[in-house]
Order: sequence, then C-alpha cells, then structure tokens
Amino acid sequence: MEISSPFRSEAITSPLSQIHYRLGPIVKEARSRLDFEQFAMELVARVFGYHSGTNDHKLLEKASTKHLMGDGLVLMTQAMMDNLQNLMLHSVGSVDGEKKWQQDGLFNYSYNIVFRAGYLALFGNESVKSQGNSEKAKKHDRDHSEELFGEFRKYDKLFPRLAYAVLPPKDKLEAERLKRLFWNMLSIKKTPTERKHQWLDY
Repeated sequence: MEISSPFRSEAITSPLSQIHYRLGPIVKEARSRLDFEQFAMELVARVFGYHSGTNDHKLLEKASTKHLMGDGLVLMTQAMMDNLQNLMLHSVGSVDGEKKWQQDGLFNYSYNIVFRAGYLALFGNESVKSQGNSEKAKKHDRDHSEELFGEFRKYDKLFPRLAYAVLPPKDKLEAERLKRLFWNMLSIKKTPTERKHQWLDY
C-alpha cells in the first residue's frame, strides 16, 4: 500500500498473481474509483480470451463446494496424489536396481510437477484401454503433460507484457497461437469420455 497526497492509492495485482507472481502491480487507482470485478473481467478476456457470464461466480462457488469439500475433496486429492506419484517416482529405480538422478532448479522442478499433476488431476488420465496397458497409459500422461507444460511456459513468459497490453506484433501472434492451442487441448467437448473426471461434467 502506498500513501500519496491527496489520495490514498492501492496497488492491485492480477487475479492470477499467485501463479504469475512476477507480474507485480499493474493498476494503481484511488479506492473510491476502483472496480476490481470489472478490471478482473477485462484482464481475463485480454489474456485468455474468456468472456465471463453473469452466473460464473455462483457456478464456481457451487462446484467448489461440491468438489473441494467432503467426499469430493477426497477424490480430488487422490487424483492429485496419483499423478504426483506417476510424475515424480516413475524414474526411481531401473532394471538394474539403480536410481536415475535428474538435476534441476527447485522452482523449475516444482513448477513443472505441480502444473502437470494438477492438469492431469483436473482433465483426466489416459485410459488403459486406449494404450493397451497401465505403464503405457502412464507414460502417455507424462509425455502429454510435459508437452503442454512446455507450451504453457512460453505463454507464461509473455503474460506480464500481455497483461500490460504492450506485446510487440510478433509476440501477439505467438500469444494468439498459444491461446488457440490451449482452447483446443483443454476443450471439455474434445476430452474423451473415458478420461473425464466427474468435475469436468459440472
């Protein structure tokens, strides 16, 4: 918070700032003139191409109550744990009994694993039936989620300037390509029925 005469101003960060912490303050305005809801809607439309409806907040609250509390939370937590184990432990041990070590920065590693496990927990896993056996299905999940994460990191690097609306033409084209890619890859309608978790049908 900053105090500046004659008005008190507050720095408002992106609604997604917990993920994109590097964005920092992007709006400064007197409290009396601040409309955070309108600002958030405009920001989400600009950076993700999503135009929220009037009932979005109520639907989100209802879905959160159903799936992030009680039995619903147990199922979500188990899905997350299963995917964390697949991503983190698949390379531990080998045919000759030795462990395979990989080196990476703590932030990069954590970002990669949590993003991919969260994506798989929400959007479902490849079915054993489609791949022939459990190991192939798990490998498909690892490869697919790694590919998606790589594309997301490209978008993540563009995000601050996209939020500021100061992207150069070349980067604007790349941002639009990535948005179309995400809309296609994350489309619930295009998600195979056998992969869907119950919260996707909400």
